[in-house]
Amino acid sequence: MVNTTPVIGRNGSITINSVEAGYIKGVTFDIDADVIKDYKFTSDLPAILESGNKSFKFSFEKMFIDTIHVAQVLAGTKMTIILGPANSTPTGQPKYTLSNAIILHHGWRDEQAGIVIENGSGEGASLTLGAY
Repeated sequence: MVNTTPVIGRNGSITINSVEAGYIKGVTFDIDADVIKDYKFTSDLPAILESGNKSFKFSFEKMFIDTIHVAQVLAGTKMTIILGPANSTPTGQPKYTLSNAIILHHGWRDEQAGIVIENGSGEGASLTLGAY
C-alpha cells in the first residue's frame, strides 16, 4: 500500500568531495527537457516526439556553509545536495540526490561559523530519486 501522508518540508545536507560542508532547507526542483519533434510529410501529427537534453535547476530558502568550504562554494565548486524528509530519515521515505550542483544566484550574510546563503538558485548535472 502506498503511503499518501504528505511529507512536510525538505531539508538536506551538502557535501563537497564526500565531506559534509553544510546544510540546505526549503529546496524546490525545476526539471526541464528539450523537445525532439519531427513530422512526417503530409501529417500534422508528430512522427517523433521525444525528451531531449535535460537540466536540473533548484532554488532554496537558506543554505549554511561552514568556514572551511565557503570560498569553494562561492567560487563555483561542484557539490552534492542530498534531500530527505524534514528532521528524519525513516525507511522508505524519498531521498533526492542532486549531483555536481553549483550556485548561480544568491544573497548571503556572514555568521561566526560560516555563511548563510539566502534565496538562492543553481543547477546540477543529474538528479537521482531514491529512498532511504
